Amino acid sequence: MVNTIHKELEIKEDVNRFGRACFLNIHDQANPHLNLLVPRIFAGERLADLDRKNVLAKLKLQFNQSVLKHCNIDHTHHKPLRVNIGRRKTAQRYEYDKAKEEAKNASKLVLEAQNVTTVAVLAQKEAETKLKELEIKEIELDNKKSQIMLEKAKLNFIVKAFNDFKSSLICWVNSIRNDSTLDVLINRQDVEEKANRIVESDKADESNILLVDNMIDAEVSELEKEGLEVTRPTYRRRYKLNSST
Repeated sequence: MVNTIHKELEIKEDVNRFGRACFLNIHDQANPHLNLLVPRIFAGERLADLDRKNVLAKLKLQFNQSVLKHCNIDHTHHKPLRVNIGRRKTAQRYEYDKAKEEAKNASKLVLEAQNVTTVAVLAQKEAETKLKELEIKEIELDNKKSQIMLEKAKLNFIVKAFNDFKSSLICWVNSIRNDSTLDVLINRQDVEEKANRIVESDKADESNILLVDNMIDAEVSELEKEGLEVTRPTYRRRYKLNSST
């Protein structure tokens, strides 16, 4: 491993001298692991390339090959029992893959058996059934994730659409109070466009449309109480609401 670091970092000094500056030990505990300490500065130079990801990857590869060689295992033909189990993999997905692999192995062992007995046939059917059940669960899991993403997109749309609608409604009300005819026309049209964006969207339900009605009704009622002449914004509706507008 020291040779690997010496080569990857292109250190000019003698490898033996560099090796004496490093520290390595192995802990044989409940979770066996290896500690390798490499100096940041050696022979007056800072080893900046220590931070490169491929250096750590090559060290891990070298360590694994050394272990396999120590156990008299040819690393060129060795197939790990477990792969792709990084920290990004969820526990649920790992359990699913593990169970699926066990089911496949069980089915394969039954098929390769030379003497197929009644018990073996039943075991094969059970393994195949379990495999199908796991595949169904995988589909359900994917569907659930898709549903969550759709609900999130719907919520994001509704929140932004209502914020825009509320801002336009406030501008329209202020232009009426300021008696600015041109601004009233422009802002009322903007309110109608923002309202249509909500009520015509397939992400909005009847309660959202009713809220649009109520917000406009409240502002119109307040303006009329102040003695102001108001032309209520109009917009299209996808639903027939029970309440009158």
